[in-house]
Amino acid sequence: MEAASTQRVLAAWRRVTGAPGAFREPGTVVVARTDQTGGARGATVVTLAGATCVVASADLAGGLDARTAGRLTDPAQARRILGQGLEVLGPAVLAFADRSSLRAAPDGPDGPGQAEPVDAGAAELERLAAACDPAELAESGLGTWTQWVHVVRERGLVVAAAGIEVWAGTLAHVGVLTRADRRGRGLARTVAGGAARAALAEGLVAQWRARTTLTPSRRVAAALGFVELGAQVTYRLTRGSAGARR
Repeated sequence: MEAASTQRVLAAWRRVTGAPGAFREPGTVVVARTDQTGGARGATVVTLAGATCVVASADLAGGLDARTAGRLTDPAQARRILGQGLEVLGPAVLAFADRSSLRAAPDGPDGPGQAEPVDAGAAELERLAAACDPAELAESGLGTWTQWVHVVRERGLVVAAAGIEVWAGTLAHVGVLTRADRRGRGLARTVAGGAARAALAEGLVAQWRARTTLTPSRRVAAALGFVELGAQVTYRLTRGSAGARR
C-alpha cells in the first residue's frame, strides 16, 4: 500500500477518534469523550502505525496518564487497570488496501461466480441474514452497509454478500457475510473484492476489521491484498470495575 494512503488512513482515524494529535508519532494520546460507547463508562483503544489513541469516558480519561493508557492495548493489563468486571470487545486487527495493493479475487475450487451489485437493504439480503448465525450477522455489520453492496447468487439465491460503510469520508469499511453451507469456495473473497474495488474506484481507502482470533476472515483480507496496520479493542466497565488505577 502506498505511503500516501497510509497517511490518509491515519488522518481519517484522527477524525473518527476526535483526536487531532493522535497517530503522528510513537506514543499514546488520551482523549475524553462523554458519549463513548453510548454514554456507558469505557474506553476504545486504537493502535495504528506504532501510535496509540485511547478514547475514554470523561471520568476514566482523567485518571489515565499516557504510560498507563498505553498498557490498555492488552486486555489482561486492562483488567488490572480498570477492574476485573470488564467487558472486552475484540481485540481486532485493522487492515487496509488501496488501488496499488488490492488484488483480484482468486477463483475458488468450485468457481465462485461473479459478484453482482445490488441495492443496500434489498430483501434478498434480509433472507441471507435470516440464514446466518446471529453472532456472524452482527460481526458482518450488514445493517450498516450503505454503498457498493455486491452478492453472489446460486440458483437465484444470494449465498454471499459484502458491502461498504464509509467512515470519515475516506475509509470504505468492508463487511462480509456468507452462508455457513457455502464456505470454503472463495465466495467471501469474490464479494468483498467486488465491493472494495467499487469503493476504491471512487477514491476511498478500503478498511477491513477482524477479531485477532478470526483467522478465516484475516486470510480473506490477506488474499485480497489488505495490509494489517493496527488493532482496536473496546472496554465497557461493568459491575466490579473500579476505574483507572495506575
